Amino acid sequence: MLNLFGREGKKEADRSAQDTEAEFRAIVENIPEGVLIYDQNFRILAINKAAEDIFGINAVEVLENQISPEMAQKPRFRLLTEVVFPSLAPSVTTIQDNVWPQIMDLVFEDPHREFRVTLNRVTDGTGQAIGFLKLIADRTREKELLSQQGEFLTVAAHQLRTPITALNWTLESIAQTPNIPQPVAGGIQESRNLVGRSLKIINDLLEASRLEGGRFGLKKEPADMAEVVKAAVQGAAPVAEEYGVTLRSNPKGPIVLPFDAERVGLVLANFIDNAIKYNSKGGFVEVDAAPTDDGRSVRVSVKDNGVGIAPEDQKKLFQKFFRGSNITQIEPNGSGLGLYIAKNIIEGHGGKIGVVSEIGRGSEFWFTLPLRG
Repeated sequence: MLNLFGREGKKEADRSAQDTEAEFRAIVENIPEGVLIYDQNFRILAINKAAEDIFGINAVEVLENQISPEMAQKPRFRLLTEVVFPSLAPSVTTIQDNVWPQIMDLVFEDPHREFRVTLNRVTDGTGQAIGFLKLIADRTREKELLSQQGEFLTVAAHQLRTPITALNWTLESIAQTPNIPQPVAGGIQESRNLVGRSLKIINDLLEASRLEGGRFGLKKEPADMAEVVKAAVQGAAPVAEEYGVTLRSNPKGPIVLPFDAERVGLVLANFIDNAIKYNSKGGFVEVDAAPTDDGRSVRVSVKDNGVGIAPEDQKKLFQKFFRGSNITQIEPNGSGLGLYIAKNIIEGHGGKIGVVSEIGRGSEFWFTLPLRG
C-alpha cells in the first residue's frame, strides 16, 4: 500500500535502504490512525490502510499524484482533498498552530464525520523540510457516544432537578413554621443542606453537558472586573463567617474589559467557596484583581492558607470528575466538575487558569483574561 520511495533511481538502492523502507512501511501500515505523507508540492508519497478506509479510496488512485484544491469538486476525492487543504473543510477548529506539530479538528457533514488531524514536517539530515506527515484520527464514533452520554446526563439531571427543587421549597416552608422543636429544626436544616448540595451537583452536570454539546455560549460585554470580585466576596461572606474564616479583598479598579460577568462570577465563586471550605478555623482567604505588568490582561487570584493540594493532584485538578485525595477526606460530597467548568469558561474567553499550592500551607487559584476581546 505504501510507496514512499517511488522516485526514479530507487531500484538501485542498497540492501540497507531496502530494509529501512520495509521497516518504515510496516510501522506506518500498522498505525491505527490514517497516515498521509506528501511532498511540498502536495504529491502523495504514502498512504496507509487506515487512511484508505477513512477516505474510501484505494492507494493506487492517489500515490505519486498531486492533490490540488480543485479535486474537492470530485465526490470521490472530496474528503481527502479537504483534509489536505483544511481551509476547504466546512468547520475547522485550531487546537495548536504556532508550533509543530500543528493540530486541528475538522467537522464534515453529509455524511457527518469528525477528525482530529495532526500535521508534522518531514525533514532531511540538515533539518530542511522535504514534506509533511499527517495523522488523521476518526473521532466520529467517539463524539457520537459523548453526545449520547451528554443527552442522557441532561435528561437525567432535568428529571432529578424538578423534584429536588420542590423538596427544597417544602423544607424551606416548614423551616419558617413557628415554634418548631429544636431537634426537628436541626433535622430540617441538615436536610436543606443535603438538598442544596444535590442541586449544585445537578447544575454542574447540566453545565458540563452544555460544554460538551457546544451549547455553552459566552455573552461578552464591557464590565468592571473589580465589581464582579466585590459581588463574589459579598456573596461568600456568610459562608466564611460560618466556617470561621477571614475573607478579605481589595481589587484595584475599575478594570473594564469585555467578558461574561455572570460566567466569570461563577468561576470566582467556585474558587472562593473551595478556599473557605478547605481551610482551617481562623484561616484567611484573600481575593485580588489587577492588570498584569504588560497591560494586556487582568489577573484574578484567590489565596488561602488552608490544607493545600499535593503536587501529583495539581496536574489533574481541572479534569472532569477529579477531586484531590485530601479534599475527599474533608468533604466526601462533590461532583468534581466545578474546576472543569471554570477552566472551560476562562479558556473560552481566551484566558489562562492555574493553581499554585503546597500541602499544609495553602493554595492560590488564579486566572487571566485579555483586556481586549
